[in-house]
Amino acid sequence: MKLTQFKNLIKEEIASVKLEVLTENISDIHSEIKAQTILKESILADMISLFLGSKFKTEAEALSNSPEYKELIGQMEISSKTLNRLTDKLKDKVQDYRKNIKSMQDSGLKVKLGQTPDQISAAFYKWQKDRNKAINKQQITKINPAWQKYIK
Repeated sequence: MKLTQFKNLIKEEIASVKLEVLTENISDIHSEIKAQTILKESILADMISLFLGSKFKTEAEALSNSPEYKELIGQMEISSKTLNRLTDKLKDKVQDYRKNIKSMQDSGLKVKLGQTPDQISAAFYKWQKDRNKAINKQQITKINPAWQKYIK
């Protein structure tokens, strides 16, 4: 290795180390500035709350003691109770719907969750028509005419 190549290698290593040191210093300064900013913001917030907190607190207490506020809170409670009851009813209806769809699928109907009642009834009529054709092919009605009233 030539002396100039060796010197260049040393220079590159020194530059690399200096770059790492500078990067560490910059990140330290950044975190220190960030900590100072947060500290200054919290001090400013404390000062504002010290001067203005009592004023806003008394106004908030006056509003919370007003009859309109109390009435609105009461209405919110009634609305939330009603909404909870309706949600429970809706959950029961959804479970029943899912059970019905599962039962229809087990019976051979080609239905799926999310279909409208019209789509479900169309699937039922198609299923009924296909079943009647299958039964007619087996000629059960020709063997025993009493089956005719159950099929159609």
